[in-house]
Amino acid sequence: YKSYLVEKGVWNEQEQVFAFGTRARSSKETTHIVRTQAQQKFISSSWDEHQIHIVANASLLWDTSREESIQYGNLIHAILSEIKTAGQIEKVVSKYIRTGNLSSSEGKIVIEMLRKIVTHSKLETYFAEGIEVYCEREIMTNQKEIIIPDRLNFIGDSVVIIDYKTGQKDEKYIGQVNYYAKTLGELGYKVIKKYLVYIGDEIFVDEV
Repeated sequence: YKSYLVEKGVWNEQEQVFAFGTRARSSKETTHIVRTQAQQKFISSSWDEHQIHIVANASLLWDTSREESIQYGNLIHAILSEIKTAGQIEKVVSKYIRTGNLSSSEGKIVIEMLRKIVTHSKLETYFAEGIEVYCEREIMTNQKEIIIPDRLNFIGDSVVIIDYKTGQKDEKYIGQVNYYAKTLGELGYKVIKKYLVYIGDEIFVDEV
């Protein structure tokens, strides 16, 4: 360190301690100024207007492969399971469009098809307000089996069974609905109506 002190011109052979600076301490508070700008106006528009499309996993082609037909049938059943009254059609279908399960054009087709179901002369009464409805409710039979009717309309101790099919008519469907009726009868309900609704280009309703 001697060379440093000599260079500074303070070296003294007699001195043992050398001090530099001042004893007074100074501090300064540093202030950071952050300037923000508030957004006064937001412009919002539908994602559909921006040509943003979520990849759909649904197919609405009637003459299509078996796998796509099954996929379509499952989708229609899912939508119908959420519709208890006629007034819910648009709201439910809109949800499936937003989630990408239906395109806007497919949604229009489905809405038209659903309206044909809920306004059908044999079914219109069962999609009115104020009726107790259970859609796809699991029921255990006396044989410890689980059955899941598509729709049950309860009127006191009486019940109406409505089951949807997206395939061709088949005798096995009649047996299935009758089995539902038998199970409900064993539970103490009086089954007054049983309907099979075939969903395709046209809507066919068979009273079993």
